[in-house]
Amino acid sequence: MKIPATVAAITSVTAINERNGEATVLALTTDYTRRGRLLYGLYSHSMVEVAFTVTAAIPVEVVALVAGIVANTISGPPVGASSEQAGPFLVSYVNSSGKVWLSDSDKLILSPWMQTKTAVSLL
Repeated sequence: MKIPATVAAITSVTAINERNGEATVLALTTDYTRRGRLLYGLYSHSMVEVAFTVTAAIPVEVVALVAGIVANTISGPPVGASSEQAGPFLVSYVNSSGKVWLSDSDKLILSPWMQTKTAVSLL
């Protein structure tokens, strides 16, 4: 399992039983091992919850990106369908879906802080 780069200390690692919801706190070195950003030895547990403390504040790049997305969303056109008619011609369109999507350049800016997707158990 990969953890964020800004983790100062892991407070607890808890294995959760999918069938009955029972939680078991795991012990460092006997149940799992931490090497940098990776936690090893958790493969036998299908669901794991990791509690940790963070060392650094939110990076300025992330703050600027989120502020820009919020500003664009607020200043954008209202959400909804519109229609216009000129004589016998009628045009209908949707102003916005109301959802915010990250562009490729946004994803590139965020890439140092993005976590890889974990595997999903299908059983």
